[in-house]
Amino acid sequence: MKEQIIEFLKGQNMYEGVDETIIDELIKNINIASEALDEMGSNYTIESVTAAGSSTKVNPLFTVYNAALKNIQTLSTKLGLTPQDRAKLKLVKEDDGPGTELEMKGKLKQGKLFN
Repeated sequence: MKEQIIEFLKGQNMYEGVDETIIDELIKNINIASEALDEMGSNYTIESVTAAGSSTKVNPLFTVYNAALKNIQTLSTKLGLTPQDRAKLKLVKEDDGPGTELEMKGKLKQGKLFN
């Protein structure tokens, strides 16, 4: 993946002077987001049961996933990669299916994340 990003940046004349650490961090965050999403599946919430009763809260993996997505956006911006560039490189999902940021934001807006 790193070579793919470097070649893309070179093709766009944006590679010169790029700190490869940023590319490494981008890849690390992509992997973190992917692993969190795989582990979480469609379980965006978890139920906590105590002697006082039960409650529903956001799955901690959703928090990890969301933080990684924000890092991906920030690091991509530092590299000069637009959302369209990220889609071309297949660094982000292009659809709005289950588990994608767009789908989760839609659930949050509709108040369905906790249902």
